[in-house]
Amino acid sequence: MRSVIINFLKSIVIGASAFIPGISGGTMAIALGVYDRLLRCVSHFKDNMRQNAAYLTVFAVGASVGLLTLSGWVLWMFNTYRLPMIYLFIGCVFGSIPMLFRRGGVSQIGISDTFWVLAGYLCITWVAQIPAGSCLVGGIYVLNFLMLMAAGVIVAIAFILPGISTSYILLLLGIYDISQRAVQSWNFAFLVPLILGVLAGTLITTRILEDALERHRKQTYMLIVGFVLGSIFEIIPGFPMGYEIIVCVLTFAAGFLAVKLILRYSEEF
Repeated sequence: MRSVIINFLKSIVIGASAFIPGISGGTMAIALGVYDRLLRCVSHFKDNMRQNAAYLTVFAVGASVGLLTLSGWVLWMFNTYRLPMIYLFIGCVFGSIPMLFRRGGVSQIGISDTFWVLAGYLCITWVAQIPAGSCLVGGIYVLNFLMLMAAGVIVAIAFILPGISTSYILLLLGIYDISQRAVQSWNFAFLVPLILGVLAGTLITTRILEDALERHRKQTYMLIVGFVLGSIFEIIPGFPMGYEIIVCVLTFAAGFLAVKLILRYSEEF
């Protein structure tokens, strides 16, 4: 029961952060220690359908609660206290990086490890250079439906791959604002095709990533470290000045320590 409550609370945090620009759902899942378990549950769902379904249901309900009830407040805090919130997130991410090295079985960083980290970092940098509004939704409903499904597939890939911000991808697709309004107003005509696309993209992406982790575990984790580091450098808007230096140091430390404690006492590690 304790693990169910912990995972439910983690999923609420992940869902609440979904619309924050620059923050990756995959990175948040890593920082909170649920990334590997989610991949296994989706990609090997048939191996233990009852247990996997129960875990995914808890996660889906928690993420929905966070998305529908808390995302607006989190986004308000992010916009109102931008630098402290960004450094809180960065602290969370840095707190999870040692766990990635442990999971990849890396005790000493070699030249090949550096190559994969650099490759992941450059991938995130390349994604960040794509001009916003590259894919806009059309006006005809059938075309709209198909384009929203395609957008959902892309969003799922962004959510699962650490370091790629879901909100940033929504901005690139030209549907960030309308997605926010659709969630707040429960616009099912918009949300249903998007969700169908997300489900399809999730099934495809998780299987590919799970296979990569099984066959090339060390290289895949080093690539993920590159994704995560790339996401950090992409969201830093600058360095704080004046009294904000102290506030940002404190929020960074709070994020770092919070994740270390979560990973230490979570039953998944």
